[in-house]
Amino acid sequence: NAETSVDRDGNAFSAKSDKPWPGAYGLSAQLWSEVVRTDKQMEYMMYPRLLAVAERAWHRAAWEQDYQAGREYKGG
Repeated sequence: NAETSVDRDGNAFSAKSDKPWPGAYGLSAQLWSEVVRTDKQMEYMMYPRLLAVAERAWHRAAWEQDYQAGREYKGG
């Protein structure tokens, strides 16, 4: 989260521009398949995370700070 994170030197991140980034369209979640050996293991690893990702993509939590969607940040 760029609003609360700092770089390795402890500096806050700042926006490169106030314009939204045109390439951001949603949320993604990765499952690294090289560590998954069976379909059963894939389902075991994927479904609990899938529910959390879906909730995060469609619902704004009460604790989230206001931000401009698609805003690009650079290190401090």
